Formats: sequence, structure tokens, C-alpha cells
Amino acid sequence: MIWGSPLADYLPIELPIDLKADGSDMAALYWRHRTVVADFFIPQDSFSHLRIRFGDALIMRVVDEMAISTEERSTKGLVKDHLAYRVEDSHFWETQSETFRFVHKNADHYRFVSAGMCLDVISHTAPLIVVVPADSGPANVPGSR
Repeated sequence: MIWGSPLADYLPIELPIDLKADGSDMAALYWRHRTVVADFFIPQDSFSHLRIRFGDALIMRVVDEMAISTEERSTKGLVKDHLAYRVEDSHFWETQSETFRFVHKNADHYRFVSAGMCLDVISHTAPLIVVVPADSGPANVPGSR
């Protein structure tokens, strides 16, 4: 990593469908009181989206995919055309305040990389990943309130 930090390790997250990340992009993003819901286009299915939902998001950012390629020096664990990862020792995690990292030491960094953008989320809980109708709103998620 940059500035003497360890190199990031990308740990792929299994998806419920076969989705090629280089043909997908974020369709919608919703945020409300620590809940983050991100819908991604499914290239082979225009009637559905892949939904990523966090119920306990502490920090979230959306950046251009190009910016990520300049931020991380390591590609260890990256899988061609894969969308979802848990990332260990990332630049994003290491640049959070020392207090935040101490208080939330059990949180994980998740990264979703599509054709044109990257969604980073730091959360204490793993995301719920499901396929939903493309016209559904953010509340149409199993387990949501």
C-alpha cells in the first residue's frame, strides 16, 4: 500500500448470479441512517438488478474506478470481471482516523468495482446480496424494516 502500509488483499464475495463487472454499473444508490442500498445493472437481465444492502454502514464512498487503480498498489486476490470483495489492509481503511479504527476494529471494508465506479463501505455486518426487480424501491429487500 501507499505510505508504508501493508498491501491490500482482495477476498472475493460469492454472488447469487453470474455477473460480469466490466459490463455492469451502479443503477441506484440509497442511504438512510447507516443503511446503504446499492443496485447494480445485470447486463444479461434488463428486468433485474443485483442489490447490495448494508444495515450498519459506518462509512461509504463512491469514486471513479480509475481512482482506485491509482490508490492500491496490490491486486492480490482480484478476479477478472468480479464485482464484490472484502478487502483487508486497504488504503481506504488505513486512512481512517486512528480513533475510528480502534473503536471499530471489528468492522470490515467491502468494495464493489464495476465498469465505471467503485463503492467502498466500512461496516460491522456483511452485506445482504440479492436479485430484485429493476423497478423496485430500496425497501424491497428481505430483512429490511
